[in-house]
Amino acid sequence: MSSSNRWTRTSAAEAKAKASSSNRRQEFQNSQYDDDDERHSSPPGGYAQRRHEELPPRSPRTKDTLPYEDHMAFSEGFRYETERFQAHEKVRQKRTRGTHSLTGPNNMSGFDRHQMCMDVISWILEGDSKRREYDEAIYWLSEFLKYLLGYTTQEEDWFDTERSRFYVDLTGNRRNSNFLGCSKALSGLLRHCRKAYLFSPTGSMNISDVLDQLEGRNPKQYGLSGAQFAALLLCNNKQRFFVEIFMQWTWHPFSAAATYPFDVRLGCLQGHSNQASDPFTVHHPVPYDEAMCLGWIFHVTDWKNTTSINRSGLKTDAKGTGKGARDAIHFMYQNDNGQDYVRMAEGTTPPRHYHYPAYYVLDPKFIGSQQLFLTKNGVVLFFRDFIPAEYLHLQEHKPTLACPVLRHGKGHMLPPSVTGGTWPADVSYGHGRREKGAGFVAANCEDHSMAVHGTGDF
Repeated sequence: MSSSNRWTRTSAAEAKAKASSSNRRQEFQNSQYDDDDERHSSPPGGYAQRRHEELPPRSPRTKDTLPYEDHMAFSEGFRYETERFQAHEKVRQKRTRGTHSLTGPNNMSGFDRHQMCMDVISWILEGDSKRREYDEAIYWLSEFLKYLLGYTTQEEDWFDTERSRFYVDLTGNRRNSNFLGCSKALSGLLRHCRKAYLFSPTGSMNISDVLDQLEGRNPKQYGLSGAQFAALLLCNNKQRFFVEIFMQWTWHPFSAAATYPFDVRLGCLQGHSNQASDPFTVHHPVPYDEAMCLGWIFHVTDWKNTTSINRSGLKTDAKGTGKGARDAIHFMYQNDNGQDYVRMAEGTTPPRHYHYPAYYVLDPKFIGSQQLFLTKNGVVLFFRDFIPAEYLHLQEHKPTLACPVLRHGKGHMLPPSVTGGTWPADVSYGHGRREKGAGFVAANCEDHSMAVHGTGDF
């Protein structure tokens, strides 16, 4: 029996060779391409066409034919038969989903990729619901993706309630929490696990490895369904987690080396101590002007640490040998969502409840000479070893835009490169002339007489 040709580039020989290859993992296989450039590149012959095949009756399906069935072809177009597809225009998601990214084979357009994901999840959860011929793990994972991606109708009300329930559980009294241990174990694994071979360049880990490494704190051990695990990730108050979904070319669930339709990986955006991710790959490099549009950038710590920071500055411990070691120094930013400033994200909430917090504001002079990175959830990172104390300004209260950090009576001000050449009223005429050029005539400078009487001398 030849392999199904959902994509015209797939041959029976390739499918058979893939089926006979070795496999080390029992569930949620990795994608076929290890090289990201090859994975995302456009094929030289253009995008391949998808083709639907009907699931054959049970009688012709034997142990010899099952390994060569491509179940991607069976699931193609099944979204049209689901209640969700019929009602999705009338049902609105109560909460946005922004923690995932969906990629796929390099011979498919982005639109086809999203359709394919919807087809596969619909086929597994509804088309195969009576036969239940797949491994149980794939049903749990498909339910997880269904709610994570928002393929819901009436279930959206229930899911919104679950997210609220998990949020109260995780942010309330720790002694009464039922799921805080699972969340903290997941965060600790993704940020501090020393097994570098389990991580991709983006710092993500295959979900089967995540479940194996968590052992007793596995979400399944807590009795969580796939939908509830999605709610647990999405309700994180700092939006710390992210999910990478890579759609596969083919799906041979009954071959000797069983494959799966998607590769799902979990990761954390910040807080690592294992040097598992490349900051230029994962985060956004922030230029000076953009960093200034964040407002005040500051580090939060306990007041008992101020003596050490005032003496030695802020340090990282890249090898993770010290308590609280991190690959990068973490900062928040504050701008009250003011006009012309970057909107504040979830990570801009205080990291923990200190009894007496201290705030160290980063000097703009340091920002102009160093490279900072901004995470998706709004945390600013500095990946070098040391920040001298002279560039850190201690504040007792959370620094708002009006806070006079650098000079008395003046809050945060955007640089002329951002505002188009405006300047504070108390700067010197010489500074204003350097900014504006030889034809500059001051209106509110301290040395106004020089501007009026001395312009011919320049």
